[in-house]
Amino acid sequence: MKHILILPSSYTSAYNLISAPFFRDQALALKKQGNKVGVLCSLPISMKKVFYHSKFFFEKEKYIDDGIPTSVFPFPSIPKSFRLNSFVRLSIGKYLLKKYIEEVGMPDVIHVHNFYSGDIAIWAKEKYNIPFVVTEHSSAFIDNQLSKNQLRFAKNVFEKSDMNISVSIGFTELLIKKMGIQFVTIPNVVDVDFFNLLEKQESNSQFNFLNIGHLNANKNQIYLVKSFLANFKGDLSRKLTVAGYGPQKGKIQDYIKKNDSHNQVNLLKAPSRKKVRQLIHQSNCLVVSSFIETFSVVIIESLSCGVPVVSVKSSGPSSIITNDDYGILCDIDQLGDSLKEMVFRKDSFQKEKLRNYVMNTYSEKVISESLQSIYTSVCN
Repeated sequence: MKHILILPSSYTSAYNLISAPFFRDQALALKKQGNKVGVLCSLPISMKKVFYHSKFFFEKEKYIDDGIPTSVFPFPSIPKSFRLNSFVRLSIGKYLLKKYIEEVGMPDVIHVHNFYSGDIAIWAKEKYNIPFVVTEHSSAFIDNQLSKNQLRFAKNVFEKSDMNISVSIGFTELLIKKMGIQFVTIPNVVDVDFFNLLEKQESNSQFNFLNIGHLNANKNQIYLVKSFLANFKGDLSRKLTVAGYGPQKGKIQDYIKKNDSHNQVNLLKAPSRKKVRQLIHQSNCLVVSSFIETFSVVIIESLSCGVPVVSVKSSGPSSIITNDDYGILCDIDQLGDSLKEMVFRKDSFQKEKLRNYVMNTYSEKVISESLQSIYTSVCN
């Protein structure tokens, strides 16, 4: 067993109440397997979030999370200044790491999630001879949103790491081609005990679609609402729930108000983890309308609850929905037809089969064993 220090690019904080829970899930999974685990995050916060939360004083948030020593240090990020933000992130990261070593001990290996925190691990490797691995999640590599400076920074991190990991096969292939560096594929972990199979008596007539995600252009919820209403408007046995928060919230609200005369579409605020599970349990199908997903944790959570999925094709969903037993993959212009096909095929999906697939592929035990093999390799 190893002492593993996790450096995520984002984590839960007073400014960031709902953020990438799969980072925490992986930390907890590794701890359950007997490892000693810690989490450090120097967390850039946009000025928009600062004003939204009306919090103007930044200080370290330090706590023990289910036995895991955790330190999150938010700082105000400067728009369009990657170098300055990286400098601040590195400075805070050095401070957090020195304190961690003093109080908890020297880790055997550092696990970086997303390249942005990679320079902290590079510094630790040079100063303390701690090996590190990187798991890359960012869709910015796919839609070419990274600047030349960011790509150079990322390549330096990947070249100096002891192992590079991607979360889906398609994303791995893209990163190898784009960066010219080797990656292996290990998906994100899902808490299958929490996202459980709920036995329920389903109505034969009512069918509920669900979308959960950040309300932005990539997640494409406005197109999902349009496709749903184009195919089911006026059929009150068909409902769509969209849950999330983001820059397109107002646009989606306006469209629903103007076009949903029968109140078939429900727009909810960003849900807590318990609310996510509740919404999945109340649904017949999860819909992922994103143009790009490097993975898609919510798909695994849905399948773990025995709920099938309709998803637009991209690297993440295509690596998960590998056959028709788990759901329907479609091109973006086929989304409406796929929603109708899901209603038609609803009785063909077996809840136990969906859950067993997740248990055998994405459970804590399966993913932890893969990671521990890598840790042992890089430590040796």
